[in-house]
Amino acid sequence: MRDFKVVEPILGDSTNRIAKKTKELNLDVIAGIVKRAKPDVLYDSAFLIDKNGLSQNISKDSHISTNQKYIRCWKLPVFDTDVGKIRYLICYDLEFSETARVPALQGGTINLSFSD
Repeated sequence: MRDFKVVEPILGDSTNRIAKKTKELNLDVIAGIVKRAKPDVLYDSAFLIDKNGLSQNISKDSHISTNQKYIRCWKLPVFDTDVGKIRYLICYDLEFSETARVPALQGGTINLSFSD
C-alpha cells in the first residue's frame, strides 16, 4: 500500500461490500487491510467477516520493517472460528517464529499469512 490517502477504517466502504457478499453467499471471508486508527496512525491488519456479515477478529501486524509507515501491535491473538482456532501472520510477522509459536501455545491450530 503506497498511497495512504486511500486507507479507510475497518468498518468502511470495502468491508461493507464484503459483508454484503458474505451474507449473500453464506460464507466467511478473511482479508487484509490497512487500518487507519488516527490520521497519522496506520496498522497493517487482517479481519474476518462471518456469514452473517459481522466484522470481527481484527488483528494487527506485530513486526514492522523500518521502511513502513505502520505502527506495531504486540498482541498475538487467536480467534475461534467454525474451522478452528486461527492466527493471522501479517507481512513481516512471517520472519519471526514467535508469531506462530505463541499462538500455538494458546491453542491456535491454523496460521493464515498475509503479505503485500
